[in-house]
Amino acid sequence: MLKVGDFSQLGQVSVRTLHHYDERGLLKPVKIDPLSNYRFYSLDQLPRLNRILALKDLGLSLDQISSLVEDELPPDQLRSILKMRRAEIEQQLREDRTRLARVEARMRQIEQENEPSPYEVTIKEVRPATVLSSRRTVPTIDQMPEYRCDMFQSAHDWLELNRLRPAAPELALYHMAEYAEENIDMEAAVPLNRIGLKTADGLTVRELPGVSKMVTTIHQGAFWDVPNAIVALFAWIGDNGYQSVGPVREIHLFGRENDVVNASSEAQFNINSVIMEMQVPVEDTTV
Repeated sequence: MLKVGDFSQLGQVSVRTLHHYDERGLLKPVKIDPLSNYRFYSLDQLPRLNRILALKDLGLSLDQISSLVEDELPPDQLRSILKMRRAEIEQQLREDRTRLARVEARMRQIEQENEPSPYEVTIKEVRPATVLSSRRTVPTIDQMPEYRCDMFQSAHDWLELNRLRPAAPELALYHMAEYAEENIDMEAAVPLNRIGLKTADGLTVRELPGVSKMVTTIHQGAFWDVPNAIVALFAWIGDNGYQSVGPVREIHLFGRENDVVNASSEAQFNINSVIMEMQVPVEDTTV
């Protein structure tokens, strides 16, 4: 048998916690000295303690834990519950990292408010292109990295399966007339040299129309600072008598987005320098 202090060391819980579990009937000592009232535990009780702690980490109440441990929850079922909880925590961490990157990007935007715009805006003609694309509605902006990764990966997997190479850098299109943080209509596309190809579910080959007047700028910096480039484009559009007439395009001059993501952690990806061309089709409002 082990004294309560030694058992607390073994189980990595405080003596106070063990006393509380005793009072709740969750884990009673195998012996209590009648003279000193000192509690003693056995090694055989360690698995039960570990189950209690694992279920507590899942966020369950002690009443819920009591019913589960009394029913002798099998190890396989406990592992399954813990895996589900781990997945939930990992998802929350991804969302928190994304939210942190957005906050930092907004801070940088505020710091640059009184500074001259670093973006040089030009107008050019863009020719039509055949693209392999996936278009989906992203429920929230926090889920954007997950959806983008899946959409681009599906396109490149299809290309690899059909032994084809992109004809130009991949691009993203945002089919929205205004800024949105929910239900974001987004398209991930890869230019092709061939038409008339059969595609899998979720992918389509289509003609991306040409644009006679495309307002463009180059963004080099953090991925989450891309909105600064978009702001610069629309400010220029308003100042020069134009209006937007189509989706914003994001050309990945740095290569494949998923290669960059896989090469570093998500947090690192948010601060790495990426180079892309931002485009907005326009028409002259003065004509």
